[in-house]
Amino acid sequence: MIKALLFDCFGVLAGRGFHETYKMAGGDPITDHEFIEGLFDRVNLGLMSEGEFIKAISSKLAISTQEFTRVIKEAERPNKDLFDYIGTLKHRYKTAIVSNANVGAMESKFGREALNKYFDVVIVSGEEGHVKPDPKIYLIAAKKLDVNPSECVFVDDQEAYCIAAQSLGMHSVLYKEFTQMKADMESVLGAYGKK
Repeated sequence: MIKALLFDCFGVLAGRGFHETYKMAGGDPITDHEFIEGLFDRVNLGLMSEGEFIKAISSKLAISTQEFTRVIKEAERPNKDLFDYIGTLKHRYKTAIVSNANVGAMESKFGREALNKYFDVVIVSGEEGHVKPDPKIYLIAAKKLDVNPSECVFVDDQEAYCIAAQSLGMHSVLYKEFTQMKADMESVLGAYGKK
């Protein structure tokens, strides 16, 4: 039986992933792959602040930090359809964010009020010291929600992260766009959800 729904942030709850944001800022995420991944390795473990991350990217792209911050705000808008959908599920299932992000990133992205309204727990790699697809971050989420991994559905736009969740017994939904995700979620909940 499904008791909890876990959602990734970037590319799911907000925006279409960092590579899209980087392109909008004038960068080439393919050419700069190693540079970006090197920064992510540090920021996702909380070894680099959000400000330092923005400064490093801005410097690489030769734009101001203000310009890059504006691009982030434009590119990483909250997914209103998904938030509305979570609102309809919240009374039946526990909910969580499980994101590779820096300390405080979810509060600055959505605000404390929205986080409290839509999610029971927020799991961020920079606070936990484990980065998806490390199994420990999924297990931390299940423990904080007081559910077994097999009672969870995990939603992410990265297939490798979905596969990691499945290896622990979680159900997963690969997010491509909202309508597809909702249909896939309804299918899982129909088969394994609360009766």
